[in-house]
Amino acid sequence: MDETLPAWLPAAEVLVTVKTYPLPLTSFGEVVCTAGLLSSGHWVRIYPIPFRAEEYKLFSKYQWIRLDLKKKSSDFRPETYSPAGKYELLGFLDTKDRWRRRKSVVLGNVYTSLPNLLEDSHGEKRVSLATLKPSQVIDFSWKEVEGDWPENWKKRLRQMNLFCDLDSKSIVRKVPYEFYYTFRTEDDSSTHRLMITDWEVGALYWNCLARHGGNETAALNDVRAKYYHSFCGKRDLFFFLGTNYESHYRRFGNPFMIVGVFYPPRATDSQLTLDL
Repeated sequence: MDETLPAWLPAAEVLVTVKTYPLPLTSFGEVVCTAGLLSSGHWVRIYPIPFRAEEYKLFSKYQWIRLDLKKKSSDFRPETYSPAGKYELLGFLDTKDRWRRRKSVVLGNVYTSLPNLLEDSHGEKRVSLATLKPSQVIDFSWKEVEGDWPENWKKRLRQMNLFCDLDSKSIVRKVPYEFYYTFRTEDDSSTHRLMITDWEVGALYWNCLARHGGNETAALNDVRAKYYHSFCGKRDLFFFLGTNYESHYRRFGNPFMIVGVFYPPRATDSQLTLDL
């Protein structure tokens, strides 16, 4: 969509589709990147939303919320807004009828070519949030990383929460792995490998780890089974992409990360025949 959104969006209705894994080191403490689609179909990034805020706990993904939004002047990306005032919870979009209600909102504007999206990202549009349809998912992989937040991050967070009795054990756990999709899109001359920062993949890892009694290999295999074998084999997979601020600002080649996945059921053969 080419229309520029105004700097002030009173009573904006947003379908929340993205909640990323929390980061503890910000001037606001632990925050999540929350994003969604306006009723007009435009993407908006709502930042900051504290991870421990009561409002954040109230709404889930695919929940419509109403709130006032103010363009975040310190962020050049056109989709970034700050919440102003309280949230009002509206309806929740269920998965009935093969996700029909969700698809009617989410799939209104879909990129099928990552090169085209990158062109719009680095051009005048400065697109920093988008839905992308991969033409082929080649792999789902992971990389082991540091298993804890840096000590200076935790110390700073505890200092910021002196009145909340926040200790090391209550700080959100850091996932000791980074997860990636390798894929192609239309017009690609090479493959792409993007990290997944979605809350769901981190939460799934912890749930699988607990179910397997701390066996990391078994937990990782379960995560792969869902994100690769299930989503790619049985589902119609789309990516929600968002840019890293610094990488986008410095015009790095590909500033995007996968901030969420959308995986409605594949259409059946009978449905395809009827659509024709």
